[in-house]
Order: sequence, then C-alpha cells, then structure tokens
Amino acid sequence: MKSYRQKIMDIIKADIITMNGSKNSMTTTLVMSIIITIVSGFCINPAAGTMGCFMIGGLIVPTMFNSEMKNHGERLYGIIPVERKELVTSRFIFCTAVFFIAEIVIYLMMLISLKTQLYNRIFENGELDFLKIVSDMTENRMSPTGFFNLVYFTSSAFGLKMMAWSLRSYLSDSKKYAQQMMEATMGNRKMSKKDVITGVFVLAILVIFILLLLGVIKITAAIAVVVTLLFQLAQAANGLFLGLIFIIEALFFLIYCYISALLTYEEKDI
Repeated sequence: MKSYRQKIMDIIKADIITMNGSKNSMTTTLVMSIIITIVSGFCINPAAGTMGCFMIGGLIVPTMFNSEMKNHGERLYGIIPVERKELVTSRFIFCTAVFFIAEIVIYLMMLISLKTQLYNRIFENGELDFLKIVSDMTENRMSPTGFFNLVYFTSSAFGLKMMAWSLRSYLSDSKKYAQQMMEATMGNRKMSKKDVITGVFVLAILVIFILLLLGVIKITAAIAVVVTLLFQLAQAANGLFLGLIFIIEALFFLIYCYISALLTYEEKDI
C-alpha cells in the first residue's frame, strides 16, 4: 500500500501531466503574466509587481485544470482508487505551492528592482517614482521599501484568497465554474450584484486607507486610536509586520475553503 504522502504526490504529478498534456493557452497566459509583471517592475516601478498578485491568484486554477475542464477529466477520479479527500488535499497543496513560489520570485525581483532603480534612469532622476512620491507625502513615516512591502503583501493576501475561492468553486461545481470561465474568456459574463458590491467595497477600503496614510482625509478623534495603531503596525519591520498579518488572515481563509471543499466534494456526484 502506498503511503498517504506518496498518493498526494502521485495526484500532483498526474495534474502536472494533464496540465501539460495538450496545448494549454492558460499556461502561456500565466507565464506571460509573470514575465510582464517582472519586466514592468524593472522598467516602470516595483509597485507594478503588486498587479501580478491579483493576476496569478486568478489564473492559477484555470491554468491547472483547463485541460481537465475541456475533456471532463474529473470523471476519471470516480473510477480510480483515489479517495476524494486525497484529491482535494493534493490540489490545494499544488495550487498553494505554485502561488507562493510565483509570489516569492516576483517579490525578490521587485526588491532587486528597488535596489538597482533602473526605472528611475528610464524616467530621468525618478520624477515618476511612485513609491518615493508616496514616501515623501507621508513625511517619510514609511520608506519606499516599507510602502512597497505593505502594498505587495496586501495584494498577495487578496490574490491568495482569490485562488482559494476559485479552487473551492471548481471542486464544488466544475461545470458551473467551466461555464463561468468560458463566459469570462469570451467577454459574455455579466457581473453579478455580489461581484459589484465586493469590488466596490475592496476598492473603497484601499482608497480610504491610502488617503488616510497621505493625510488627505482628516482623522477624527473617534478613529484616531485605531488609525494610529494601524500606522504603527504598517511601519513595523518596514511594512512587513502588517503585511504578514494580512497573509496569515488569508491563510485562515484558505483553510476555510479547503475544509468547505472537502465537505462539498465528498457529497458530489462525479
């Protein structure tokens, strides 16, 4: 009998083979997104690297299971000797590992970009250096590196949540998920009321936080303590401390999606 770990690794290997077994345009899209993110970080600004967090979070699941969705390959797992919980576990491990590997590579590349500041030479003495502008506007309460850390880790947290929810949706109802991906690819998918509300809420929170950080919005006495605490957390460890808090919260959301997927996939007809 194979060990539990060996079964998980075998399923991951099978997913890799399936992903690369036929022409997969989503794989090309994912790789190109990472490359464009890194090039933009070196040529425009390291802040451009934060956009890669969202793209990677949204592209991982369609990339991994594009071939399976097209060929209805998930039916195979209804007849081979693989327990459903092993399948769910392996896919969460696989997608999470790919996500963090890509995020770490981009983060290290963006730190190199901050160090070399090639983008400043391109734009003549850094007149369009977004991170430096923000640092100056906050009266140097945060360094450019600190502000980059905060924004990057916050974006990574949202990207991780996007990936976790997407994988949960795929495992819960692959047909519905495939239909949504097809509609999104063809530009026919209409945004639901929930999508609009969620997008507006996230954007509003981000804008308000930045405006508070820049001093554009005046802080009232009622929220001064909370905002001061957030600013102190944001400055701690050069932006890493608060960013890691967001990542940890996203990991708890990942665990929730994993448990939810386990429960729904066990009851699902394949």
